[in-house]
Amino acid sequence: MWRSDMNAHAQVLDVHSKRICAIRLTNEAYRLLLICVYMLYKGGEYMTDEFADQLAIVDSIREENTDCHVIIGGDFNVDLSRPRVHTAMLKSFCDNASLSPADLQCHY
Repeated sequence: MWRSDMNAHAQVLDVHSKRICAIRLTNEAYRLLLICVYMLYKGGEYMTDEFADQLAIVDSIREENTDCHVIIGGDFNVDLSRPRVHTAMLKSFCDNASLSPADLQCHY
């Protein structure tokens, strides 16, 4: 959802995934690509092929929109502090794409 009075062209991208959605927001001042991901959790470490496939889709969207600043959010179902297979895959993806993961865990 976005505000109808927003001074930008909003284009919903067709990404061919039930786990990913993406939108391009553009105007004279900026080009922004927002990607939202909900990675699988069920099956955990055993679903590496599916995890890799979804990362490949995200990378493809990013590569098709190189004129945009990119923000990728959502739930990757990965704890970056744990040495797991999906953690290594996500870190490698971020390194290869020059992306910086944000660790937003709150400590109370």
